[in-house]
Amino acid sequence: GTNGKHIVGDPRTGKLYEQSMNYTDDDGASIQYLRALAHLINEDQNFYHHRFELLMETGVDPQMVVGLDWSDDGGHTFQTFAGVPSIRNSGAPGAFTKRLAWRRLGRGRKRVYRIGVQGKGLVALVEAYLEATQGFA
Repeated sequence: GTNGKHIVGDPRTGKLYEQSMNYTDDDGASIQYLRALAHLINEDQNFYHHRFELLMETGVDPQMVVGLDWSDDGGHTFQTFAGVPSIRNSGAPGAFTKRLAWRRLGRGRKRVYRIGVQGKGLVALVEAYLEATQGFA
């Protein structure tokens, strides 16, 4: 038997691994997580997106790389807005109150935000906040 362990296999190499919530990497390699958020729409009116803030567990060891991109066509294609840096890090170990925010995100009618996280640590996405103004232009 496996002594209560959950054993999984790599279909490409045939290598066997123990799967557990205690492991935060993929056989030593970083893991990449991708999460698309809810679709923002109100009677097909524009929203001017001023600020997006992600509340996640920060200050973990090791640091996680966090990226933001978005779709203005309801989630069919994703892009970053020219001039807006999309990558942040989760903060040095112990910096538990670091805020991850993106500003001046342009306008869109059918926006879907997507968050990507990569690293070798536990990932806990808690909440996301958006400051936006509805308009008709």
